[in-house]
Amino acid sequence: MGIGLVLIFWGVVGLIGAAVGSTILPRIASHFTQGTGKNCRELIVAIRLFPFVCLGWAAGFFVFYAVVNEIVFHRDPGIGDGWTCPLPNGYAIEMIDVTDRGFLYNPKTQDINSIDALSDVCVLQLAGRYILGGVDCPANIPEGPEEQVRPDRISCSAQEPGDAAICLHTRLSVVRRLR
Repeated sequence: MGIGLVLIFWGVVGLIGAAVGSTILPRIASHFTQGTGKNCRELIVAIRLFPFVCLGWAAGFFVFYAVVNEIVFHRDPGIGDGWTCPLPNGYAIEMIDVTDRGFLYNPKTQDINSIDALSDVCVLQLAGRYILGGVDCPANIPEGPEEQVRPDRISCSAQEPGDAAICLHTRLSVVRRLR
């Protein structure tokens, strides 16, 4: 239902903007036209309809964009409360409500509710057939003993024999190893 509400919201905003434009633009254009002939009235009517034509063009372009993203690239249009993006190595990342944390999974064998799906992925890098990344990233790394340190969390997922295992470490565990 999230994408439906977003489409309704932007449709209403577009209609309000087109209505305001169709009210203001003819008044501005009438100052630059001379007379009240038939050609002048046709021009004013065309100017009055122009914002609605632009709104229709934008809606048509969005439909084209959404269809191409879904059918050709297997992505969603990115305006709802969930975003999905396939990765080049067969995995996919999906984010719900926020774009700074997501789920990493293999769509052929898993979904985001699967035990093997990695959640809370906040850092991701593709390097050939490997996926490098991190989970459970804190906003800042605790420096002193007075700050509460969350336990290191390592999430690993191995799909099939021969596939590279994906292990995502917390930033805190990586920082501790490098110190």
